[in-house]
Amino acid sequence: MQYKARDTVTVIYEGTQALKFNISYHLRNCTSHCADTSPRFNTTCREDKRCECAAGFMGPNCDTPICPNNCSGRGSCVVSTGVCRCDTSSSGSACSERSSSQVTWSVLSYDWTPPGYQTMPPRLGHTTTRVTINGTEQLITFGGFSLQTPLDDIWKFDPDTLTWTELLPLTSEEEESDSDQKRKRSEETSESESDQKRERREVDEGWKEETSETDQRRDSGHTAPSPRYWHCSFQVAPGVLCVVGGLTEDGLTNETWCADLTVPGHVTWTRSPASGLPPIGGSAMTQLSSTQWMLFGGMTEEGATNSLWSYDSDTYLWEEITTSKGFVPALFGHTIIAYQKNLYVVGDQGLYKYNTESHTWTTWLPSNQGGLLSNQGGLSSNQGWLPSNSRGLSSNEGELQ
Repeated sequence: MQYKARDTVTVIYEGTQALKFNISYHLRNCTSHCADTSPRFNTTCREDKRCECAAGFMGPNCDTPICPNNCSGRGSCVVSTGVCRCDTSSSGSACSERSSSQVTWSVLSYDWTPPGYQTMPPRLGHTTTRVTINGTEQLITFGGFSLQTPLDDIWKFDPDTLTWTELLPLTSEEEESDSDQKRKRSEETSESESDQKRERREVDEGWKEETSETDQRRDSGHTAPSPRYWHCSFQVAPGVLCVVGGLTEDGLTNETWCADLTVPGHVTWTRSPASGLPPIGGSAMTQLSSTQWMLFGGMTEEGATNSLWSYDSDTYLWEEITTSKGFVPALFGHTIIAYQKNLYVVGDQGLYKYNTESHTWTTWLPSNQGGLLSNQGGLSSNQGWLPSNSRGLSSNEGELQ
């Protein structure tokens, strides 16, 4: 038997007797699509006359697209196009990437309290800051408002064990022992450091004493910041958390206090000589460089503000920044983040960008409310968040009960 053509079979019979017979045959050959080299089919006809589909295609004619990696199990494959239709939580050609527009929240705290574990009381208007303590990153929460009174407690959250621990002031004996250890380390360091390097180290660690005699008399008997909320906090050096501004029972404050958190389970507060900032609360703060922090907006004694302030940890000075172009409304209870040379402020349903080189504001998403600027009395006149009474939020009965 010899194959001659696609639709013909020639049978050669040698013999003397005439025979009648039927022939059934099957030809193995590629379909006509295998000869088509257009991108539609992407096929190859092999020597054994089998049609070989190109990557990403399947079927007898190799014209059925295959979705990459079966859409990673996070979406459905549109067979007609071979394109994945990803779930809302994923993105990418194979749905293998988590969508940047999606946020997944996880509860990192216990619904019940295991024996021996502490639970931080509920609160609002507090700050939670990431602080590197003895080489380990921890979350530190300070102050806030709870059960109709401002707070001055400070708590550490360990993400590995999911536990809260209240940090307590050192006793006189513990403080004396800690001072001796610091003095010893300082003496050992001074032997190997120049005076210039030692001075720089003291500035970075926030322990350079520059408080005037007036401040010392005024702070006599005060070894920790007064209870407050709507303040800002930031890490000025490893193991050192600073708290600035906020609303106390006596009203708005511009004080800055720094906490040494390097002793396990304890906190030691020191009043910072920082100056230049007016009494303010409800602001937002972010770090721009290793020695510079930016504070925007909030509430002053005159009402809501759109002022931008810069803090230099080398000089302990606050400086108000004058913008050259653009506008941003007065905001309270907003957020701010620094990215590259820009500041991004989100609040009052608007998104605003500030360029630190050109000193200009740009409105990315305009506010539907017009900011708080139209409310001359700030939020205190209509919502009670900054009331004029000395008890702060006590007018909001049952706020956190």
